[in-house]
Amino acid sequence: MATQNSSVESNEILKYYVYVATAWGGFHIPVDVLMFRSRGLSFGEIGLVVAAGTVVTLLAEIPSGYAADRLGRRNSLLLSAGLMTAGSLVFALAGTFPAFVFAQATFVLGISFRSGTSGAWLYDTLSEMDREDDYAHVSGRGQTALLIVMSLTSVAGGYLGQIDYGLAYLATAVTTAVSFLAVLTFREPSPTDDDEDDNLDFATIRSVLTEELTQPRLRDAVIGLALFFGVATTTNAVLVQPLSVAAGVPEAQIGWLYAVFTGLGAGISYVTGWVEERVGTKRTLILAPFVVAVALGVGGVVTLAVVPGFVVMRGLQRLVKPLAGQLINDELSAVSRATGLSVVALVYSTVGIPLRVAVGWATDAFASETVLFGLAGLLLVAGTYLGVRLSTTGTDPRPTPSD
Repeated sequence: MATQNSSVESNEILKYYVYVATAWGGFHIPVDVLMFRSRGLSFGEIGLVVAAGTVVTLLAEIPSGYAADRLGRRNSLLLSAGLMTAGSLVFALAGTFPAFVFAQATFVLGISFRSGTSGAWLYDTLSEMDREDDYAHVSGRGQTALLIVMSLTSVAGGYLGQIDYGLAYLATAVTTAVSFLAVLTFREPSPTDDDEDDNLDFATIRSVLTEELTQPRLRDAVIGLALFFGVATTTNAVLVQPLSVAAGVPEAQIGWLYAVFTGLGAGISYVTGWVEERVGTKRTLILAPFVVAVALGVGGVVTLAVVPGFVVMRGLQRLVKPLAGQLINDELSAVSRATGLSVVALVYSTVGIPLRVAVGWATDAFASETVLFGLAGLLLVAGTYLGVRLSTTGTDPRPTPSD
């Protein structure tokens, strides 16, 4: 009987790995903007399509959490996979601006229904096995599987795009359909006693905004970081593909660049603790915007430096994310920590919406060098703000002897 139970547990975990590895697809990632351009969208329209996805993310934050509680973890994940598959199919066939907006909204809505739910399903499932202490181990292996698959699909997507950009989205649709089939085999676990109602409502958001985020140190950190992340994510969403191709990267090999981004992200995760100890959390958050500003600025002057500049940006974005989370966690009270982190994520997204629209419009109106200089200027503002404000609102939350 013990052997049979062990086999069942192993199967449940294996199914989770299959789901995580296929939930995103990823074939389309290195060619989405290139496809938009090939099908007649201006950069301004591309900015609006990307911004529409961000708006959906904001609007879906509350109802998606409610649905996960009411429909169940498994059904919510099924809905997620179904919407992402449908969105990918619409992308593959779309040829007009409204169709692309609809596809983006559908795809991102699917992501929203998955956000947090897969982790909750895993924790509840492990709890039923009396193995909740294995959550970090199993989740970490799942993320490793995802990184490996994303690297492979990014490379393949670049080559598929050379045949037809729509094929990359069809491949993503097939992959997310596999994740749908994987979820069909999931059991619906019973919620654990430790589960908390982390769904946001407007009263809770208002409470956190007025009581937590008005604290000077936390408020100033969130403002500066929102601008940093807004610039970085907007640059990645709108500019990386066309400017990399313009700098000489063959379209067929653009997927290799995204594979480098993925591998770099995995490597950065290993050195984050070292950077935190040697450089310090606050000092890293202040320096990162300046370094990325220089990288983008040099890319605006020297065409061959554009791609290395994007690599620097992606690496520091990945480094800053957990360190920013550390600082914000240290400042939030334990009672409102989960809600506070969700509200901070909403703030980041809100700042990103006008940036996406503005960068799309600016790329149509001005030379790419001018746009890169403008983004570099915003990063200098973010770094200066963080430097001035964090220096006057306390010490590094994790001081070291070298500090």
